[in-house]
Amino acid sequence: MDSGSVLSTMAEVSVGLTGISGIIALIRSHTIAAWDPMDLLRLGIVVAFGLGGVLFALLPLILIASGVTTEQTWGICSLALALFMIGLIAVFLPRLLKLRKSSTSPISRVVTSSLIVGTLITSVLLAGNFLSIGFNRSFSGYIIGVSWLLVGLSLVFSRMLFLAASGAENDD
Repeated sequence: MDSGSVLSTMAEVSVGLTGISGIIALIRSHTIAAWDPMDLLRLGIVVAFGLGGVLFALLPLILIASGVTTEQTWGICSLALALFMIGLIAVFLPRLLKLRKSSTSPISRVVTSSLIVGTLITSVLLAGNFLSIGFNRSFSGYIIGVSWLLVGLSLVFSRMLFLAASGAENDD
């Protein structure tokens, strides 16, 4: 399987999980006014990881089709994805810390810690791929980042599904 097929499949999975997450969010609560701020944050994380998954799965295909060399493509995309992930942390972490004390919706420390640590580690690996440290601007180095977007999306999706199914009101 070539890199284009892998990335196209990842974009499809990302769109599917994001869409299903939106449906779960709607089923869980009929009006947006009734949503807990933590539920809104989860939905925001799902949308950001999902749209990021689509964008960063398709970006290399666009660059390669426009004539950029493969080495340059993996370097540019790795840097852009690393910056995107740092941006995700900068946007969502302060909101999460603020909501920890006031939200009525349970906050999973395992999911939260996994997302933060995984995103940081992946950002460092992507920066290494951009700088040719460890991966040498390769598809292998880049696919780790796109894969992490799908893993992060899946973690939050699973959490939303669990909460929708159980109606849990306690912190786990």
